[in-house]
Amino acid sequence: AVLREEFCCLPPREHVEHRERGERILVTFGGTDPANLAVTVASSLAPYVTRVIRPADNVSVARAMRESDLVITGQGRTVMEAAATETPCISIAANEREARHVRIPGVTYLGLHATVPSYVLNHAVTETLQSRALREEMATTARAQFDDRGADRLARAIESLVL
Repeated sequence: AVLREEFCCLPPREHVEHRERGERILVTFGGTDPANLAVTVASSLAPYVTRVIRPADNVSVARAMRESDLVITGQGRTVMEAAATETPCISIAANEREARHVRIPGVTYLGLHATVPSYVLNHAVTETLQSRALREEMATTARAQFDDRGADRLARAIESLVL
């Protein structure tokens, strides 16, 4: 995967400890969020959610993820960004195209947003927040899928076609 620079070569998550019980949830559905899923999901989890990042927000998403115990996002690139930050992630596909994206081990995938009842989302969030061991396993498993060299491999592949 080719990730934005702020997500490359981050220090290991142990510098940002997993708390015994998770408390901080970041909700973001990527760069456009035409269905306004961030607000919809955040509203259904109101007592838990501590931050919602919308497309127009000018913030360091990597920092916001590192400060969170759980990320809830779409099934696009943001899942890979959460994995790079070693932050546990629950993903919900925003559309049919995202529903066909590759599933990353360690990420809890709930399905297409129109088919995910709020009680399923609430259960997944509660279970994840209550278990430090589960959050650590999710984060470690997802992070192991990336080596921070995706951009280098892509550049070499392009160079081999040009040269």
